Amino acid sequence: MIYANPVKLVRRPVAPKGRNRRLRAGEEQKLLDAADKGRNPHMRSIIIFAIETAMRRGEIVNLMWEHVDLDRRVAHVPVTKNGEPQDVPLSSRAVAAMTSSDDPREGKVFFRCPRQRCSRRGTTYEAGPACPICIFMTSAMRQ
Repeated sequence: MIYANPVKLVRRPVAPKGRNRRLRAGEEQKLLDAADKGRNPHMRSIIIFAIETAMRRGEIVNLMWEHVDLDRRVAHVPVTKNGEPQDVPLSSRAVAAMTSSDDPREGKVFFRCPRQRCSRRGTTYEAGPACPICIFMTSAMRQ
């Protein structure tokens, strides 16, 4: 028979302090100006979408058109950081960011490579630098 609780002296770990960061005045415009100067033609739309939805980078990278309902203005995220699916409401600005290009609404929402010979399209580059969209997507997937 046990006469004392063997885990009585064990302490529970302290929960990490959550982050509550908001953009300060002028920061959004600085981000958008930098995006306009960059190599990724979709970066401005991605930043606006991220600000409007508060979705994580991995969720944005993997967002598929089949999970977007523009009529209901909802994006369904089947896999989240905590493992639970989530429906994210889409503001008018988020919808505008998603639909700002003439690209077909199939596959990934933001990460469609514009190059003909891109490794994301099943072929590889013969010479020259890798596609900037693919570089961004690959680095986002690793983190």
